[in-house]
Amino acid sequence: MPKENLIKVQACWDNIFVPADTATERSLLIEVCAESCNDRRTTHEPVNFAMVIDRSGSMRRWRLEAVKSAAMGIIKALNGLDRLSLVSFDDVVTRHFANVPMYHDGIRQARQEVECLAAGNMTNLGAGWFEGAKCAAETMEQEQFRDGHVLVLSDGKANQGITRPSALAKHARELSDRGIRSSAVGIGADYSPLQLDAIAESGQGRLHDAETADDITDIVLGELGEIRNLAAHETRLHLQFPREINIELLTRAPVQQVGEGLQISLGTLLANRSRPIALLAELPGFPVGTRLPFEITLSWHDPESDEQLWSAPVNSTLRVVPPAEAAAAQRDQEVVGR
Repeated sequence: MPKENLIKVQACWDNIFVPADTATERSLLIEVCAESCNDRRTTHEPVNFAMVIDRSGSMRRWRLEAVKSAAMGIIKALNGLDRLSLVSFDDVVTRHFANVPMYHDGIRQARQEVECLAAGNMTNLGAGWFEGAKCAAETMEQEQFRDGHVLVLSDGKANQGITRPSALAKHARELSDRGIRSSAVGIGADYSPLQLDAIAESGQGRLHDAETADDITDIVLGELGEIRNLAAHETRLHLQFPREINIELLTRAPVQQVGEGLQISLGTLLANRSRPIALLAELPGFPVGTRLPFEITLSWHDPESDEQLWSAPVNSTLRVVPPAEAAAAQRDQEVVGR
């Protein structure tokens, strides 16, 4: 399969019919999915991975012990070309080590540091996560990694430092623009998702739920496996549309005006994972018979060659019809909901 065809782009409207001479709104859902390539080499590029572990008082007993067990699983799964950083936090942030290759000495050091973790006091989640991101950024500079990955393991009950989800989301977006992707694992059935969700969604990662030690281990190892399956980086979606229409991006992602269109930064894409982009189109009144074309293309860099590639354009058109005809058309409720 040609590499240009590895990334699939689909566009779905809630309703392609627009009432004539009436200001209205239409919802657009764009799905981007990177497929696996069978002829992609079997070796994997080294991983720049930072683990951030919550050791605050609310993580006492089984939560912290389960996280430590999962961390040991990650250490075992890494190889000598990978780089690992470890940060823990309560109300104080501790950088245990950064940019350590997972050879014998590195594995021994990592295991010793994880084994010694003990529950402490309050929860400065934002500072702990940001220290992990700093470790990943420094490794990118020192070892010439293209990207970095931060995984926060916490029950999310932040009560120190930056706690507002909007502020955390802003920092996560800025970091993802630099190639640092953040995910999180919410520990326990009663974990607080507010801050963790802001970090993961805006950091172009995922928020996982884990209630048992086995759940945490499986999720952490799955996250590492997905990171190894990198399909594209510096991914950008380009949207062209009639200039009379106003487009609002509902998905949290960096966006900028380029010419008469929009460019949305998607960062890193992992194989076999779908990335939805939700937009709201605000339309003024148009006369009956008007056709409103939208063109969507995707550009990205191949992780092996760093060559910039482009998808074939995906075209979608709204049709302006008499109001009664537009009202009679059934809306796609799945698009509206998502």
